[in-house]
Amino acid sequence: MNGVALKQDFNIIKNNPLAPQTTGVVPSAFDEVCCFDITFLAETGTPTSDLKNDKTSFIWFLDNNFVSAQMTLQKYINGAWVDKTALIDATYGTFFAYGYGGKTLYDEDRIGYLLDFNKVFNAATYGEGKYRVKCTGTTILSTTIDFFSFEFCLSKYFDHVADNTVRLEWYKNGNDGRISDISLKNDFDSLNWYNSIRLPNAYFGLEKQTKDKTFVKYQNGNEVWLSDNIEIEYTLKVMAVEFWLINLISFDFNTNSEMYVTDYNSTNQTVFIKQPISSISGANITYTDGSNLVSAEYIYKPLINNFVHKRG
Repeated sequence: MNGVALKQDFNIIKNNPLAPQTTGVVPSAFDEVCCFDITFLAETGTPTSDLKNDKTSFIWFLDNNFVSAQMTLQKYINGAWVDKTALIDATYGTFFAYGYGGKTLYDEDRIGYLLDFNKVFNAATYGEGKYRVKCTGTTILSTTIDFFSFEFCLSKYFDHVADNTVRLEWYKNGNDGRISDISLKNDFDSLNWYNSIRLPNAYFGLEKQTKDKTFVKYQNGNEVWLSDNIEIEYTLKVMAVEFWLINLISFDFNTNSEMYVTDYNSTNQTVFIKQPISSISGANITYTDGSNLVSAEYIYKPLINNFVHKRG
């Protein structure tokens, strides 16, 4: 069974279409209730651009000790987590029911949800705030066990809020290690599972170029030029975040063949809109004494490179 593939073309353009907003900035309840690393953004009302309305997905793999599961969107209100709605249909995104895609290679069942934050943001009594997703599994003994996603904030889209962020998007197939337990693996089969996350305190670009020339040398000593090849490298900088986010980039995002980046920095000289990239490095992590926050740098190259000039 195929998963949902939300794809768009990308462009690299000189002028930032997400130029910083200088008027209309208003105080927000978000400023009072959210202080976490991850913030997703959405517009009020009907969405005008995918770039201004985030999505993210959650998936759980439950072994044969479970017979069913259901998911719930929770919001943090007055110091406690409150159930807002069961995630059982397309009201807030795309629902993947228990057993989606059939049994995995490891005899597990999947259940998941792709949250569309424009739908969540505009639902009555939802709006801005702190959220998480709860997955409740029912066991063969009729007991229940709760699993929780990471906590995240939802805020109204403003250009100045999106500034200094980077959005990553990727499609996952096959199987890979489970971040929460490296002794286990997740089997995504051929689901083409879509996910996305908005990185805070991040910057993508800082282009570097290297050039190789190819020659042929004849017996008389003459060298004749054959081609020039220019290789491009980009750096992703992520600053002052919790370590789990570094692991998510390293072991979830960077391990895919189809991955895209959109940079929202207003000072970036080149704007990247859904740029397809390929990871060519691990994380260069910087630790700070006395802090639980870390910074990291990653190196990427364009998935497509046509900067090769050959002799005619």
